[in-house]
Amino acid sequence: MRCLAPASSALTNFSIGTTYNDQIGVESFANAYPGSLTLIPSGDTVRVSGTVNTYSSFDVGFAACIDASTFAGLAFELGGSVGPTGTLTFVVTTRENSPEPPFTATGTCVPQDPTNPFADCHSAYTQLPVLPAPSSATVRFDDFRGGMPAPGVDSAQILSLGFSFSWSSTAQPYDVDLTLGNVTLIH
Repeated sequence: MRCLAPASSALTNFSIGTTYNDQIGVESFANAYPGSLTLIPSGDTVRVSGTVNTYSSFDVGFAACIDASTFAGLAFELGGSVGPTGTLTFVVTTRENSPEPPFTATGTCVPQDPTNPFADCHSAYTQLPVLPAPSSATVRFDDFRGGMPAPGVDSAQILSLGFSFSWSSTAQPYDVDLTLGNVTLIH
């Protein structure tokens, strides 16, 4: 599978909704999990709000694999209330760290234990502090760690950008209300 190079550095345009298409290589869509979280686009941002009472996240997924190998990282506007830790786990999902079919549609990682594919195949991540007011954030692809089998991010095969809220089985539910905007690639 060949990954597509974007026509520009833009990966989102929330002023037209939660989907975006640069007419060349990027078709993105924002979504949230579970249903207790809502996404509302407004201007150049999308507002994510609701209650976290289980594993919860929101992401910008791509209809096709994105080849961002000519870029060094990502920039975006982020701010709001994200719960007691004040951080999000930021994940870049790539083909090489996603389990092969039938577990995912386009992954190439072969799990040692097919009954637990994500033990051997998982995305690289970094922790993002989130300020109450929206502010600029820049994350270089070299900042990501902990992926498997590849520990970092191969920017030539990006499938999605995910933002996970903190949660554990002993946590108390909490409300979140934040905005994400102007997701772009940087040199």
